[in-house]
Amino acid sequence: MSQENVPTTSQEVNSQEMAMHFGLLPPEPLDLSGGNISENWKKFKQKFTNYEIATGINKKESATRVATLLTVIGNDAIDVFNTIKWDAEGDDTKIDKVIQKFEEHCEPKKNVSYERYKFFSRAQESSETIDQYVTVLRKLNETCEFGTLRNSLIKDRIVLGVSNCKLRERLLRVQELTLEKALAVVRSAEMTEKQLQELESDSSVHGIGKENSKSALKKQLSDKEEKSPPNKTFNCRNCGTRHGARECPAYGKTCHNCQRQNHFQNMCRSRKKVHGLEEETKEHHSNTNLFVGAVTTKVEVQNDECFVMLPVQGHVTRLKLDTGSQVNTLPVEELKKIIGSNPCMDPCTHKLVSYSDDKLTVLGTARLPVECKANVEKELTFHIVDTNQPGLLGLRSSQDLGLIKVVMMTNAEEEQAKLDVDVKSDKSPQQLKEEVMQKHAKVFTGLGRLEKPYYIEVDPTVTPVEEIRRATAEDQSMRTLSETIKYGWPETKGETPVSIHAYWDVRDELSELNDVVLRGERIAIPPSMRKEMLEKIHQGHMGIEKSKRRARDTLYWPGMNSQITDTVSRCTICLEHRRQNAKEPMIPFRKAVQTVKSLLTKAKQDSRDPYLALLEYRNTPIDDVGSPAQLLMSRRLRSIIPTSVALLKPKVLDAHKVMEKMELKQRKQKHYFDRQTKALPVLETGDRIRVRMGNSWKPGRVVQHEETPRSYEIQTDEGRKYRRNRRMLIKCSEDDRSSIDSPFVSNSPTTSTHERPYFKEPVDKVSPLVEGPTVILPQPEELCSTDEDIKERQP
Repeated sequence: MSQENVPTTSQEVNSQEMAMHFGLLPPEPLDLSGGNISENWKKFKQKFTNYEIATGINKKESATRVATLLTVIGNDAIDVFNTIKWDAEGDDTKIDKVIQKFEEHCEPKKNVSYERYKFFSRAQESSETIDQYVTVLRKLNETCEFGTLRNSLIKDRIVLGVSNCKLRERLLRVQELTLEKALAVVRSAEMTEKQLQELESDSSVHGIGKENSKSALKKQLSDKEEKSPPNKTFNCRNCGTRHGARECPAYGKTCHNCQRQNHFQNMCRSRKKVHGLEEETKEHHSNTNLFVGAVTTKVEVQNDECFVMLPVQGHVTRLKLDTGSQVNTLPVEELKKIIGSNPCMDPCTHKLVSYSDDKLTVLGTARLPVECKANVEKELTFHIVDTNQPGLLGLRSSQDLGLIKVVMMTNAEEEQAKLDVDVKSDKSPQQLKEEVMQKHAKVFTGLGRLEKPYYIEVDPTVTPVEEIRRATAEDQSMRTLSETIKYGWPETKGETPVSIHAYWDVRDELSELNDVVLRGERIAIPPSMRKEMLEKIHQGHMGIEKSKRRARDTLYWPGMNSQITDTVSRCTICLEHRRQNAKEPMIPFRKAVQTVKSLLTKAKQDSRDPYLALLEYRNTPIDDVGSPAQLLMSRRLRSIIPTSVALLKPKVLDAHKVMEKMELKQRKQKHYFDRQTKALPVLETGDRIRVRMGNSWKPGRVVQHEETPRSYEIQTDEGRKYRRNRRMLIKCSEDDRSSIDSPFVSNSPTTSTHERPYFKEPVDKVSPLVEGPTVILPQPEELCSTDEDIKERQP
């Protein structure tokens, strides 16, 4: 048969034979014994699909495909297959039905809310790159059903979840940030940070002084030989702990001392006020290191610092002597004072680096004459730096000027005291003891040095433990409790005597010692002595919580906390000297009435026209919304203050935006005000209260609740009626000691001179502060009212 007559299908290589030719193995069995079964099934399904395509089994009949699947899926999955209940006969040979049943078995019911919680709570780990982090986010995103918001929410999660705070700020500043832009910014930041770390590690200086080329070569070779393996740990100078490479916990953290990043405060090399500066030359053939040993960050003189005043080119300059410095430095501002505003400097190819890797900007060098002695000058080279610290004189310059002298050796004659080893005691220890007792016989006579008898009187008010033991023995319930502790507790609470039911929950802590019941190390007080103990606990008039803590430290009885609370809350002395109530949350109220009343009062006292005061009030702008005149008439009003014509032209304001701004301002004001407030409970008619009168709280009773939210009419025990705000009242449970016949109606015709006029305006007319879109602005007719209309109205 010729080649042209061969069918097209015969020209194709059988995929199964090709798979066998390349040694293609079937997928590993499905693992149903542990781990994430859902993930195991997804991976197995993907591998089996690829295996079918590669071997050509996907073109076979469904029964063949099912048989192949059951052959490679493993024994655990075979057991699952044998227990599946099929919907119709023959479904066990249909590949789609079989895969569907396995998916129903392996895939749990998905909780979208929980999947989204995992997505939104996932943050970047310290050792995780941005690509690894995005991969995890994309994987978590698959089960969240975000739809078209998928990329947008991944972008938001990157912004909020990156571990670098400064990088987060940079992302937030990008306008119209997309996922692609965010990834580009973060990848660029990671690459830059990696490059900077490599540069810093290459440029670090580990030696001081000069090294010849041979020693430098040996050092380089030894460094290469002694390189640590990647998993070796080392002592980190940034965090102070021992860890491996790129595992520093201080990375990305800000030092509280110098405000720089990547090290902790306790390892900050800037904490000392004296730093070393190292000068490195940019020339590669030179390995000379010049050091500036003490550039301080403080200008004031310290005990360990030495300053000198020297004439530099005729100008007296304050310089610091620094024996650890190999160069001289001079601030550029000081050079301008010496030479002029435009000093001439020679170029400098050096840079100054501190021990903490802080670089000093070197502007250049200048040779200046310095007068060291009378009519004796020496020309010194100064490195001009941009700093506000004093200039430095190095070691060599200080020696040349005769300011310091290095003493290489000090000779001293040493004299050692020689001990007389032949000294002998003239008395034996026994003879010495007898001589001392005989010489000071008065001290060793009698039982002590008290010259007359002393008598100690016992305080009769002190309650000894004997009284507690006696009261325990006399009380029937305490005797029952002691016997139960001795002979054991019943199995159930119902079998326990009713008198000791209150001790059931703490039965494991109860014990008996010398006929006294203890809970742990605390004494259980019998009922007959509890009132006395309450009085002793509150003897110092401490508050409720302190009294409870004091009692719980040493005493116990059932219901002790509630009894202490009741005792302290009924104490008249504590109530009278109680601190003022906390401020309550802000509620809306009209401010214009108070403002206008204040303006009219001041205008009357100053003999001014009240209408001019109102005119200025209407022309005074409110923050970000304009003046009342602009809000009402869309223009400013002419007044006694000169105003340009351009400002007097009408300009219509957007009422909707004005309301939004005012509501936003009011919401902010309420938010910050309410942070330090506390809502007080509502008082009912007839409640016993204490009312604030001056610096003390007087007893009284609530007569009625007024129309305003926090106003109450109260009546004191003397029969006077007042109207007070809720903050001026405290509810108490003390006994009623009122001498009046009725707590609600005064029998005395006398009224209080402190009584305030009642506010009768309905509450629903008050402008809302937070809720509702309505903001009532002061109208002219409200501002220009009669004296009767502007009476003070308070809640």
